[in-house]
Amino acid sequence: MSDDTGNTPPSTPWYQGVEGVDQDMIGHWQNKGWDVKDPAKIAVEATKGQRNAEKMIGQRADHDFIAVPKAPDKGDWNAVWQRMGRPAEAKDYELVVTRKDGSAVDESLISTMRDTLFKANTPKQYAADVVKGVVGYLDAADATKAADDAAKVSEERIALAKNWGTSPEALQASPNMQIAKNAAAKLGIDVEAVNKLEGSVGYAKVMEMFRNIGVRIGEAQFHQGNGLHADANGVMSLEQAVARKGELKNDSAWVTKFLAGDQQARKEMAALDTIITNARAR
Repeated sequence: MSDDTGNTPPSTPWYQGVEGVDQDMIGHWQNKGWDVKDPAKIAVEATKGQRNAEKMIGQRADHDFIAVPKAPDKGDWNAVWQRMGRPAEAKDYELVVTRKDGSAVDESLISTMRDTLFKANTPKQYAADVVKGVVGYLDAADATKAADDAAKVSEERIALAKNWGTSPEALQASPNMQIAKNAAAKLGIDVEAVNKLEGSVGYAKVMEMFRNIGVRIGEAQFHQGNGLHADANGVMSLEQAVARKGELKNDSAWVTKFLAGDQQARKEMAALDTIITNARAR
């Protein structure tokens, strides 16, 4: 219908007076390129937009979209974990970690850690920190054990020295130590191995065992004077060793054997010289 001027007045937009529709909403439709004249088209486009938005819930706009299974125990989570940084295979974790003393970490531990990290879906960038934490714990545990062992070994040395009538500092020079080492040697145990026992717990009992063996097989006779010149601990003192050496030098029969290369005579003199030298060095 025309007005008095002959012009057709503009029709009222369909959204005019519709509750909730304002200028911002109308501008949004127009910016999207939707046909604002047709409410059906607006409804279709708005529905499409809503559906797409629902698919994007939980996704960041600056990342590629990836489907996340709705249940933690269903669906394919492998792609999700890889997108979060977990490598494709356990062997792909780069774990270059050393112990506190600079030594390499046991490869079996590294292999186990790789498998564990992979099963836990750990991102590759955090794997090394996890392993460093484990290795740090092992280092601390080793340090604590070493300190405890050192304290126990110190106690062993003190106990053994007291039992042998000497001091911990003079323990290695003790005649009893010579008896024990010689007995071990006769049993086919390397002297160096016996020396290393000093750093082990149970040292006192082991060395006392060797000393007892030495006494039983006669190894102690040159250190103890066959019991005739020994002190209360069964060991010759410096004075006793010097006196015994003088007796032997005045024994012409013994001197004849010694000069002739008699092994027993030479061994006895060597033992006396050892006692004298060690006693004077204390």
